[in-house]
Amino acid sequence: METCTDDTQDTLNQIIDILHSIQQDLREIKSGHNTINGQRILDFGEVCEMLRMGERQVRRYRERGALKGFLMDNRRMYWETEVMEFLKKQSGKTDKT
Repeated sequence: METCTDDTQDTLNQIIDILHSIQQDLREIKSGHNTINGQRILDFGEVCEMLRMGERQVRRYRERGALKGFLMDNRRMYWETEVMEFLKKQSGKTDKT
């Protein structure tokens, strides 16, 4: 009888984990953030805002390869982690000067 209870508890725990995952996905949808596999993606305008740079400057960084991004339906998108890494590198350069 105890095995049945353990199996039931395991099943309930799995359901709870799935519900938590769905809840997180819904929060992200409500917040308006785009995600792929749980990683936030930013469009070009969001990158400009995040970096506090103009469109032309962000394009220059992309042309130089400092920011890569990817195309999705002919739109340039960027991983948030890529932009954060770029910011870290840039702040490291300004600290050294």
